[in-house]
Amino acid sequence: WERRMTGVVVTGAEFDSRRRALGLSISETAAFCAEVEATTVNRWINGRASVPPEALGKLDMLEEFMRMAVGRRVEITADETMSGPVRVHRYRTQEALSASDDAIGIPLGGHEMMTVWLVEKLAGLGITSEVVWANEDH
Repeated sequence: WERRMTGVVVTGAEFDSRRRALGLSISETAAFCAEVEATTVNRWINGRASVPPEALGKLDMLEEFMRMAVGRRVEITADETMSGPVRVHRYRTQEALSASDDAIGIPLGGHEMMTVWLVEKLAGLGITSEVVWANEDH
């Protein structure tokens, strides 16, 4: 996200697009990326306050971490199976995610976006997947 590095001001609309692309709610963005109240994030989004560079930096770091985690999962899965199907767990609450083996310290919304990325990457390798709710037998 080069714009942050060049000193160009990022608008609230851009910031909002970026957090949505990472699957984050306003509350998750406030807690994880900025450690501020959700009302502050809303002010950034609505242009009533400037988006601080630190908030963008945390989104950058989160995205990089998420992409690396998906990449590792794709490598492991590709080594284990040639075609699938692979079960990919999705969680209904942050608490359930945090208590799981899939917990890597990111918000639930980010994990949901990683699920989408993982399914797409596996499909690109010809590996089928099935997204299922974790801890629920079907």
